[in-house]
Amino acid sequence: MNIIRFSLLAIICAFCVNTVNAFDTLEPGILKVAVTDIPSEGENAPGWTLAFLREFEQAYDVKVQFVVVPFDNSWLLPANHEVDVAATGISVVGERENIGTTFSTPYLQVKRGLRIHGDNTHLFQTINDFIGFQVGTVEGMTAYTDLVNRAPQGVNIVVYDSWNSMYEAFHNRKIQAVAEGYYVSVNTDINHSDENYPMIDDHDLIPGQPENLAFAVRNDSVGLLEAINDLLYKTGFPINSEWKLN
Repeated sequence: MNIIRFSLLAIICAFCVNTVNAFDTLEPGILKVAVTDIPSEGENAPGWTLAFLREFEQAYDVKVQFVVVPFDNSWLLPANHEVDVAATGISVVGERENIGTTFSTPYLQVKRGLRIHGDNTHLFQTINDFIGFQVGTVEGMTAYTDLVNRAPQGVNIVVYDSWNSMYEAFHNRKIQAVAEGYYVSVNTDINHSDENYPMIDDHDLIPGQPENLAFAVRNDSVGLLEAINDLLYKTGFPINSEWKLN
């Protein structure tokens, strides 16, 4: 292996005050959120995260300010007082638990797999078929650790510093697969409907255990974690109110 009247007026105003002052942030009225790229609308994790944060802005009368960062160690940024929240698609694994930061309620469950070109399905079915071929991954991601642990000798692992650069290489066929996660707490068709780039070699990061994604929240932003968790529960992030985490 190569390595998201007066009495009535008084009640309304009281509600507004409680909502606006429900939590602290690094800058009053601003919620600094770390992302690997500025999210856009879409049926994917960044799109769902954007929709959730836009609803959060309205619910709590704050303005979200995105801070673009590399993925690796992005979960440390809230504890370092660089952002209030890291929303970079962080898997909740033990080594990412950090003093000064608490993970939110999970908002997605994922499984692991390899995405390949559709015209290569006759060549590749599992990681063992990639001996002599290139598989891309992003440094610091759970997919990186998973790939390194599973790849047999002879699989050429190509490490990138960003998701975009990895996918550019993949679409240009400089690599034959990318290691990534796909969502199991939403419609699985979202993950497997693209015949041009199917997923193969589906598996759990830890066999038999769900892998959860969560926001990393700064502890000194007092009340923020509770506000995020409350809205996650109310909205059923990511796409419908009937969603429940197993």
